[in-house]
Amino acid sequence: MFDYRKQTKIIMSAILVVLIALIIFMVFFNNSRSNDIVVFTQVKDLATALEKYYDKVNRYPELEKVNTDVLFKLTDNGFNQDGKVIYWQRSGDWARIASYTSNGDNYTLRFGINNKWPMWGINTQKGGICTISSNLNISCVPGI
Repeated sequence: MFDYRKQTKIIMSAILVVLIALIIFMVFFNNSRSNDIVVFTQVKDLATALEKYYDKVNRYPELEKVNTDVLFKLTDNGFNQDGKVIYWQRSGDWARIASYTSNGDNYTLRFGINNKWPMWGINTQKGGICTISSNLNISCVPGI
């Protein structure tokens, strides 16, 4: 005699296993790709603010290489200073830490991405390093 309840339990268990595997895959895979997009957006927002700052002050805020996690705001008086105009203010944590370097005439924001992004010139699953520099110049090189 055929036991429908037993067959139903087996099918439901299989579906549950597939759903759990799918959720695990989505959390790890999509989280990594979404972190790439978030860090790119965060760095681009900061770079756009730096260009607005430059338009008013005719210099970029000078700093030797620092991690972006120490940058909280950019005002007319520079990074992390009170001022009349706020060009940029960090909201939340960085998806990944980037670095900022400037001699006043130019700046470089450098950050890593962990996935393949052909539109940014990253054609390998190893990800790479992207740079946004003065005048919003964006470039990426594949990871080694």
